[in-house]
Amino acid sequence: MIMLLITRRIVCLHLHCRNCNPHLRHFSSFFATTVNNPISISPAVPTPSTPTEDDDDAKLVKNVCTLLKEKPNLDSLKKLANRLTADHVIQVFLRSQMEAGYLLEFFTWVAQQKGFRHTVQSYCTMIHILCLARMFPQAQSLLEVIVSRKGCDSASSVFQVLMDTWIPHKNSPPAVYNMLMNTYIQAEMVPDAIQCFRLMRKHNCLISLQSCNVLIKSLLKSNFTSGAWEFYTEMIDNDVPPTVYTFNMIIHSLCKEGKVNEACRLFDEIGKRGLLPSVVTFNTLINGHCKKGNVGDAFDLLCVMREQKIRPDIVTYSALIHGLCKEGRLEEASKLFEDMKGLGLVPDGVIFTTLIDGHCKRGSIEDALKLHDEMLQRKIKLDVAAYNALIYGLCRFGELKEAKRFLYEMRRGGLEPDQVTYTILIDGFCKEGNLQKAFELQSEMVMKGIKLDKITYTALITGLTRQGRVGDADSTLHEMLKAGLVPDDATYTMVIHGHCGNGDLEMAFGLFNEMHHWGSAPSVITYNALINGLCKKGQMRKANMLLKTMIERGIVPDDITYNTLIHGHGKNENSELFQKLRDETGLVSDIAAYTSLMNDLARKPGSKRK
Repeated sequence: MIMLLITRRIVCLHLHCRNCNPHLRHFSSFFATTVNNPISISPAVPTPSTPTEDDDDAKLVKNVCTLLKEKPNLDSLKKLANRLTADHVIQVFLRSQMEAGYLLEFFTWVAQQKGFRHTVQSYCTMIHILCLARMFPQAQSLLEVIVSRKGCDSASSVFQVLMDTWIPHKNSPPAVYNMLMNTYIQAEMVPDAIQCFRLMRKHNCLISLQSCNVLIKSLLKSNFTSGAWEFYTEMIDNDVPPTVYTFNMIIHSLCKEGKVNEACRLFDEIGKRGLLPSVVTFNTLINGHCKKGNVGDAFDLLCVMREQKIRPDIVTYSALIHGLCKEGRLEEASKLFEDMKGLGLVPDGVIFTTLIDGHCKRGSIEDALKLHDEMLQRKIKLDVAAYNALIYGLCRFGELKEAKRFLYEMRRGGLEPDQVTYTILIDGFCKEGNLQKAFELQSEMVMKGIKLDKITYTALITGLTRQGRVGDADSTLHEMLKAGLVPDDATYTMVIHGHCGNGDLEMAFGLFNEMHHWGSAPSVITYNALINGLCKKGQMRKANMLLKTMIERGIVPDDITYNTLIHGHGKNENSELFQKLRDETGLVSDIAAYTSLMNDLARKPGSKRK
């Protein structure tokens, strides 16, 4: 532990390294200034040849080795420190018979002496010695320093120095090269890590499968599935056999991206390589199939699991039950749930929540409540998602009192409602017409710092327009815009319809123009509301102009559009004549029929349109 702390101190001395290399930001907690003279690494220089015995350098090295052998306080070496270079330190390491821990103390001490600078070679020599002593954490820390200083595209040069400083007579283990590869992976320098892999293959170094898997995991974590696939192929081409864990990682990533067919093809490769898929492999594919809606294929895999004597676990059943619920196959999901319990598997909260949600969406509230009671009996704590499902089901069928009971139960259990909970309840109270309670909940949301989303605002606007509070609905709509949320065409149309119903066409057309400004395209229903408003005001010329604009913008009028206009003409012009023509032509459903009807009206005696 002491040696590890000494090594960490070396890393801490490199405060400036953090800024030099953005790939190592997540190592920032290791860096801090502790001395006025931080360690630095001089550029790599050729490894020095061993000096002759009568050489001054040789005498200096010999003196240092002699003093170190006595294990004195290192400060007693200060009289020699001003003459020491990184080359001398390397020779001390090669000649000394001292234990690695004490040499590491010397390495750290000399780095703090005024004017001294370690080189990449001195670092690498120390790393080899630490690896020989199996002090891998300390060696890893020194590699981190080198990588942080050398930065990207340094793998080839660092690898070469490690090879040059290898200690043949001490038979340095190959772990150091795998450690270098891991260091580049941790520093998020993936190209350098791959270069290490290639150099290790070139020099016939033993490659750790764990290092390869860590590299693949890093690529997948960065959502670079194609890169992971390419590296996997390179592993195969270089006779580095993948493990089931390797396959599981790539299959999981492919399923996550919805590429289930590609995942299945990779699954087939497992058997071809003499490996057996694990329960994790099957679970990943089963979950992938269920999410894609291929529940039949998921059950086929369940059969294969059983054939291969691989026991399905709770994750297997959870994925299958979720797939069945997603398709509305609640009876089959419930049966599978009972089968699972019959096999001695204990369902978890996720499975219960999935079934509760499925029953609530279908309207089977009693079944959902039974599951809730079973959870309590089993002492399985409901989470927010489970309560939201129950509250949604109850609100959907107007059971607001019961929904509130679950809200209180939720809070008693130490859970706080989230945005979804509030939105469900607000929508429920708005539909019931209890806007006072809905806005109380909205105020509670704001007080707790929970932002309203589009659904929440839309529920409030719908409730207000239904009660004829169009002005309040308009204010809420603009509050929504201030919050950075653009209402959809249906929300705008509701308020436009309300203004038209109140005869306030100026406000209605103001919102209509605003829709275009925010990129919300008006629908045929929007136009119908405005045309109806114009017809009620007797502004038939404007109504016909709006019809023309509507067609020019690619919005196809429906029968409501035309018959609203016909009703407007009949009411505002010759009602008896319009009624007669309408009786003759029937329901008007297209522009040709509407134009024909207008022309017929114009030709009739007594028409105001002549």
